[in-house]
Amino acid sequence: MRLPSVRQAANDTPPDRDRLLDALRGFSLIAVVLGHVAMAMVAWTDQGDPVVGNLLAASPWLQALTWVLQVIPLFFLAGGAANARSWQRARSKGMTYPAWVWGRVERLYRPVLVYLAFLSIAGSLATWRYGQASEAILALACQMLWFLGIYVITTMLLPGMLWLHHRNRGAAFIVGVPLAVGLNVAVMFWGWPLPLSFVNFLLVWLLAQQLGFFWFEPTRRWAWALVLLICLPTSIALVALGPWPMSLVGIPGEAVSNMAPPSVVLLLHTGTLCSLVYLARVPLTRWLHRRTPWLIAVTMSMTAMTVYLWHVPAMVAAVMALHGLGIGPPTTVQNGTPMPISLAEYGAWWLAFLLVFTVILVGLVLLLWPVEHARLPVWDGPRRVAFPDQAPSWVVNPVTVIGSVTMGCATLVLAIIGFAGFPTKWIPWFSLELNSAVACLGILLGAAAVRSAAGRQR
Repeated sequence: MRLPSVRQAANDTPPDRDRLLDALRGFSLIAVVLGHVAMAMVAWTDQGDPVVGNLLAASPWLQALTWVLQVIPLFFLAGGAANARSWQRARSKGMTYPAWVWGRVERLYRPVLVYLAFLSIAGSLATWRYGQASEAILALACQMLWFLGIYVITTMLLPGMLWLHHRNRGAAFIVGVPLAVGLNVAVMFWGWPLPLSFVNFLLVWLLAQQLGFFWFEPTRRWAWALVLLICLPTSIALVALGPWPMSLVGIPGEAVSNMAPPSVVLLLHTGTLCSLVYLARVPLTRWLHRRTPWLIAVTMSMTAMTVYLWHVPAMVAAVMALHGLGIGPPTTVQNGTPMPISLAEYGAWWLAFLLVFTVILVGLVLLLWPVEHARLPVWDGPRRVAFPDQAPSWVVNPVTVIGSVTMGCATLVLAIIGFAGFPTKWIPWFSLELNSAVACLGILLGAAAVRSAAGRQR
C-alpha cells in the first residue's frame, strides 16, 4: 500500500475539512508524550533492579506545569465533535449502528493490535529472562492505553448521548456534573468506598465528549466566557484550600489523585480547556490555514497514534542504551522513589536521554506508521457474518454494546497492570485478580462481537 506523504496530505486537504479538530486530536496525544518524556524518572537499586518514578514527586513545584500539559480533555472534545458528525453522515447513508461502531473500532485498534503483539513477545521474553526484576517496567507498558478503553465506551454511547443533546442540550450536564462532583466529594470526605468514584472515569469523559456536540452549532462567546470564569477560579480555589492536589496527572504514592479517578478539579479543568478552545476557535482556525502551522498539525495528526503507542518502548530503550554505556541517570532511591542527586546533573543527563529517545522514536515511527493505514490480515479481511443482514436491531445492537464494553474494560485492565509477569501472573487489584493475557483475549473477543454484529456493511 502506497501511503501519501505528510506534505501531500497537507496540500490535498479538502476546503471543508475542519482543521482545528484534526489539530486538537493530534496535539492532545503529542502533548501527553512530551509530558511523559519530561517527567518519567528511573533509578537502580544496589541490587541492580530498576525503580520507576516521577519527577513531579521529586520536585513538587513542577506540578503546576500539569495545568498546561494535561490536555487529554481536548481529545474527547474533538472526538465528540468528529464522531457526532460521522454518526449523522452514516445515518443519512443508511449505515447501521453496529457497522458505524466497527468502523470506529477497526481503525482505532489496528495499530494497537500490532503494539500488543510486540508486547506479548517482549513481555514473555523479559519475564522468562529477568523474572520479577522486569515487572516494574512492563507494568508501565500500557498505562497510556487508559484513554483508549474509555474512548471506545464513550464512542459506543455517542448516538444515545447525541440524541439526548438534540432534545435538551443541558440535560447531560444537569445530571452528570452533580453526580460526578458528588461521587468525588463522598469518597474524599464521607468515607464512601473508593471504587464508587471509578464511575467518574466514564462520567467526566462523557461530559467532555458532550461539550464536543456544540462544535457544529451556533453558540455565543459570552456563554463560553462564563464557563471559563466559573471553572478556572473554582479549580484554583479547590487546590488552594485542599485536599485536592496541584498535579492534574497521577503521581505514584499520592494519597489523593485528580486523574485516577477523575476529580472535580479535573472536571473543572476540562471545562476550562474546552471553553478556551471555543473562545479561540476563529483565530486558531485562521492560523491553521497558513502553510507551516497546517503542515505541523498534519504531521502530528497523521503520526500521533504511532508516537503515542511507541513512546514508552522508545523511552525504555533510550534509558537502557545509556545505562549500558555507563551513562546512567544521576538518581538515587529514597523511600522507594527515584530522586535526582542534583537537578543540574539530572538536566544534563536528560538532554542526552532526549537525543537518544528522539532518534529511536523517529525510527519506530518511520517503520510502524504505515501500520495505521495498512490492512491487517483477518482484521481488515472479509467478514464472516454471524447475523443475517436483515437481523433486527434489538439483536445486533446489544451485541455491539457488549463487545464494545468488553474491549474497553479489557483495555483498561492492561492500562492498570500492563504486561507485568506476562503471560501467567495474576495481579490483585482491589478485590479482583487481573491477568494481561486474559485482557488481550478480551479485546479480541470484544472486537469479534462488534465485527460480527456489523455484518458485511462498510
